[in-house]
Amino acid sequence: MEEKKIKLLSLLVRPGRVLDLSVACVISLVVFARPVFSGIVFPRSNYIFLVMWFLVLILVLVKNITEKEPFLIDGICFLLILFFIVSVLSSAFSAVPWRGRNLLINQITWIAVYLSVFNYFKKRETYDFILYVLSASVILVSLYGLYQYFYGLQETREWIVKTGLSEHLSSSLLGRLSRNRVFSLFVYPNALAGFLLMTFPVVLSVFIKTVREKSFRKYSNIVIFSSVCSLLFAVYMHKPMLFFPALAGIILSPLTSAVTLYLTFSKGGLLAFSVTVFLYLVFSFFRFGNKLRAKAFSSALALVIIAVLLSSALLFQKYKGDSLSAPLPSAKVRVDYWKAGWGMLKDNPFLGVGSGAFGAFYPKYKLAGAQETQMAHNDYVQVAAETGLIGFGLYVAALALILFNMSKKCLYSDSSGSDTYLMFGIFMGITGILIDSLWEFVLYIPGISTTMVLLTAVFMSRNRDMFPKTGLNTVKNKTGIFISTAVILAAFVFSYTYSKSIVDSSDLLEQANKAFQEGRETSALDFISRAIKADPRNPQLMEYRGSLYEHMGYYRRAMEDFREASRLEPTTGYYHFKIATAINGLYSNSGLELPVSRIEYELLQAISCYPTKAFYYLQLGLFYDKIKNYGQALSNLEKAKMLEPELQGLDELIFKTREKAKFRR
Repeated sequence: MEEKKIKLLSLLVRPGRVLDLSVACVISLVVFARPVFSGIVFPRSNYIFLVMWFLVLILVLVKNITEKEPFLIDGICFLLILFFIVSVLSSAFSAVPWRGRNLLINQITWIAVYLSVFNYFKKRETYDFILYVLSASVILVSLYGLYQYFYGLQETREWIVKTGLSEHLSSSLLGRLSRNRVFSLFVYPNALAGFLLMTFPVVLSVFIKTVREKSFRKYSNIVIFSSVCSLLFAVYMHKPMLFFPALAGIILSPLTSAVTLYLTFSKGGLLAFSVTVFLYLVFSFFRFGNKLRAKAFSSALALVIIAVLLSSALLFQKYKGDSLSAPLPSAKVRVDYWKAGWGMLKDNPFLGVGSGAFGAFYPKYKLAGAQETQMAHNDYVQVAAETGLIGFGLYVAALALILFNMSKKCLYSDSSGSDTYLMFGIFMGITGILIDSLWEFVLYIPGISTTMVLLTAVFMSRNRDMFPKTGLNTVKNKTGIFISTAVILAAFVFSYTYSKSIVDSSDLLEQANKAFQEGRETSALDFISRAIKADPRNPQLMEYRGSLYEHMGYYRRAMEDFREASRLEPTTGYYHFKIATAINGLYSNSGLELPVSRIEYELLQAISCYPTKAFYYLQLGLFYDKIKNYGQALSNLEKAKMLEPELQGLDELIFKTREKAKFRR
């Protein structure tokens, strides 16, 4: 007994052991918390996890230096770094460089995650703890999704009605709450579907490994931890009896994850999930099965699962159409987005329109009748449109290398055992999310993309001997130590400072909104001015202050802020429209003659930025009607009618304008 105690103490005080445990604890924390807090504190969570991953990277670097181990960079990480550099250049040469900052912060987080995990697990046998931690996070996200479907959405709707908050919430949020499509702790149902279809094979592999090897110790830790969290939640919500079905869901975690994914009613998610399940069953039995009968059975079972999922989705659509929109209109909408993305790529073939700038340029390329969007709903189209052929080539090369290496290990390697099951689960999860990326923007969501990079790094770290790699020896080469440390610290300081300014401005904007709603306009103006000082390149803040000035009657100051917003983002027609309204307000209230040419110019600029926006043609038509240019007024009103036939009151307005034109003749 004494010998065991002495041995345990010697392990604890061994040099580097404390550092090693610290790294493991921080990694466990961020892996668990990233999905759980993906939507709760968005966008603040992005910057918090950026700082935490850089902390992990610094600890891993220090650990490697103290243990005299090389700090390695493989081919995948090298491609990610090159893609990040191209994204920075694309953003720098873009007309709207500020749009790319959140995406660049996400990409630099990918690099920090990959380097940390890839170098930390290179000599460890107990790597699988990270998959158990991730499984616990997936279970809790899934359980909350189930609670949301049966209780949470209805409770939220009742609370909004009771408190009268519906007037202050966006129409998109109210629309999501009106339907029983769960989104759990993510912002959108489709985002939750993407996360679950990526992690489902991992959770399933952990479950299969536990059952096959009858090694319930690690899995019991997941059950205990998740059960405690579920019990606390049930007690907090005054529904203690919910703990028992939650416990069953925890034990049968793969089933819980699959049911929650289904309740998102994401057509793309269900399709990608069906294909992933099919591939999982077919590949697993062909890889691990020994009998032809088992292989044939697995293929048939996979086909049955796909048929059941898709047919049940269609039935749900038929009887509860509010929860699952018709597939054909949804597909057509996405094709319209992709055509706009193709137009951006044709006009900007090398570096694209700029990282994160798809939404800013979309109005210019939007087809008539197409819906508005900020995302292409196809990661590959959006990457090509934003970073050009150079960035797209690097992005596809990185993904192709990931799939090639994973398939080489999982499908053609002779290795077997529990490690192979877990690696196979990661392979299928990555495959699923890349399929879903064909019609969604899941890799633009930090909680999903960061988890994907994490799983990739775990896989590559465990199988590094199979693949070519490049290494930077940070111990034998003092220059390497200095350069790698300096680059990591510089990236951390810059990212932290930049992120903090964005978070501070976001907080001040919230305070400005609150003050304005309470009627404290002067305080709101002070808060928004401080927000602009913290984040001076944000045109949305400029527009907010300009609108506040306009509301208070300070039209000249409003016009200056609108012009600055237009300078910072010249692709947005709304800022030109706001300039026109400020000019109109300034001259109308002063009794001076309207500067017709200036107002006309700004409205025409708004139309040039967004040529399929009926609202701008309507406003230009009303302006021409005001200055009694009825011919031009009628032309623009008819154009607005053509673009948006259901625009209320437009028919009557066109009739009156036509009558005025006849009378004038």
